[in-house]
Amino acid sequence: MAYTSADLIVIERAIVRGETTVQFADRMVVYKSTSDLLRAKAEIVAGLAAATRKRQSLGVADKGFRS
Repeated sequence: MAYTSADLIVIERAIVRGETTVQFADRMVVYKSTSDLLRAKAEIVAGLAAATRKRQSLGVADKGFRS
């Protein structure tokens, strides 16, 4: 699932307020505990980090001359 920074904000607000019910854009989720909210936050942070990670490639050039 693709997460947004808005998802992270919603989860963080719920953690601060001590709420276990979170309303996202199109759905409502009821978490069992604050630890579940913290796990959800960690998953969202990891998802956002993976989405923003840049890929790098290394180019190798060879003139074709070998001795």
